[in-house]
Amino acid sequence: MANKIIFASGKGGVGKSTLTAFIGTALTARGRRVLLIDADTGLGALDLLLNAGGNSIYNWLDVIKGVIPPASAPVPAGDNLYLMTAPGIIDMDISVSAVRALVSFYENNFDYILTDAPAGLGKGVETAAAFADRAVIVATADNISVRGGFAVNEKLDSLGIKESRLIINRFQKSAVSGNKLLNIDNVIDKTRVQLIGIIPEEAEVKYGSVIMKPPKANGKFMKAVGRIAGRVEGENIPLQI
Repeated sequence: MANKIIFASGKGGVGKSTLTAFIGTALTARGRRVLLIDADTGLGALDLLLNAGGNSIYNWLDVIKGVIPPASAPVPAGDNLYLMTAPGIIDMDISVSAVRALVSFYENNFDYILTDAPAGLGKGVETAAAFADRAVIVATADNISVRGGFAVNEKLDSLGIKESRLIINRFQKSAVSGNKLLNIDNVIDKTRVQLIGIIPEEAEVKYGSVIMKPPKANGKFMKAVGRIAGRVEGENIPLQI
């Protein structure tokens, strides 16, 4: 049965979707079969990040509505990597039971189901939470993002997701030394979430969806993502800053 993980953040622009996409890619490099679900309705980005936008005609809402059979919704996005795109409708009234029934179609066919949730605390997060049983909270090392990370973790806890881990994204040691960003201990203390990884700032990653070029396999970003993928699998990999 698949490990089902939601990637969430209290505010937008912290790199949550990018991490969902490429942690999924890193897990496939370890021989895992991965399904990505874009639950950021109306604003989905995973297809663009993975350069898989031309592959998808339908989305996961079409399965719930019975427009297509479950097997027709996931599209290839890489080796052993599949994607279900987000509906273009932002406001939807979808029951938790309908979402859980949807996930049940796939959980025996994949090792991991990773869901990219919309940023914030709204109805979309409640829908996305039904896809998962544990969470990764993504935050950058600033007070606004960290406050949002704390709030979304509390929200997910109230929805029944009790196990969560923290990724500090776009970390810059020089900015911390210059008191321009919070240090690692501050971020952990303020979010109250156990750390699973730190992703260094890498300029090229910001422009990946524009230039249609994935991050370098030997770059700082993908090396850090690979270490997180190992920790997701339960390996004891020391943190590197």
